[in-house]
Amino acid sequence: MKKDQSKSQKKLANYFSALIESDKFRDFHKKTRQEMLDLRANKQEGLAYKERKKYLESYLPTIVKKIRAFCGENGLNYPDFFPLILQSLELESLNDSIVLSECHDLARVKDLLEPGNAFYRDDVSDMPISIHFSPYISENELVEFIKKNYSSHIKPIQEKYRRERKFKIGKFSGRNSFVIARNKLIMQLHEKGKTGSEIADIVNEKFKLKDDRLIVYNYVNQIIKLEKERKKQL
Repeated sequence: MKKDQSKSQKKLANYFSALIESDKFRDFHKKTRQEMLDLRANKQEGLAYKERKKYLESYLPTIVKKIRAFCGENGLNYPDFFPLILQSLELESLNDSIVLSECHDLARVKDLLEPGNAFYRDDVSDMPISIHFSPYISENELVEFIKKNYSSHIKPIQEKYRRERKFKIGKFSGRNSFVIARNKLIMQLHEKGKTGSEIADIVNEKFKLKDDRLIVYNYVNQIIKLEKERKKQL
C-alpha cells in the first residue's frame, strides 16, 4: 500500500487485498485461469508466431464476461479492475503481485462531454464535470478526495470550459434588495431622459433616504455607468 494514498483509496485497497486472499477469489482465479489457458492453447495451435496475437479475438470475450460478472458480484468497478484481474490470471500464484494504482478509488472525476462518455443521456452541457462515488465512501473521505484531486483533475477541466464558454458566473458580487430596487429605479428614470439631479431627488423621496444615505447627482451618474458596464459584462 502506498504511503500517499487517501483514506478512500486505503479502504478500497484493504477490501481488495482481503478479497484476493479469499476462497471465493482463489476459486474464481483457478477456474477462469484454466479456461483462459485452454482457450488460448486451442486458438494458438497451428498458428504462425505473427498470427498468435489473434487468439485475443477468440478467448478474451469469454473471459471478459466472467471478470465483469465477478466485479459486479463483489462491488468492484469493472473498467478499473478488469486490467488487474486479467493480469492476475496470467499468474499462477498471486502473492502480493497485484498493486492498486491512483485510479483505484471510491470516487472519480469525469468530463461528461468527452467523446468516450457519450453514453450519458442527460443534458449535462451546463454541468459537464461530475464526481462519481461509491455508497461506501464517507463524508470525510469524499472531502479528502476532492481536496486531493481538485488541482490535478477537477480544476483543469473547469478551466478548459471556462476558456471555451467565457460565462461570467462568479464574477458578480451580491447586492441587497435595497440596492437592486434603487438601481432599477435609477435606470428606469435615466431611460426616460431624467437628469442626474432629477433622479437623485426622486430616489431620495421614493426611498425616504436621509443623512449619509442621501444620493446626489454625481453618485447617480456613477451608478448608471456601473449598471451599463455590468450589463455589458454578460
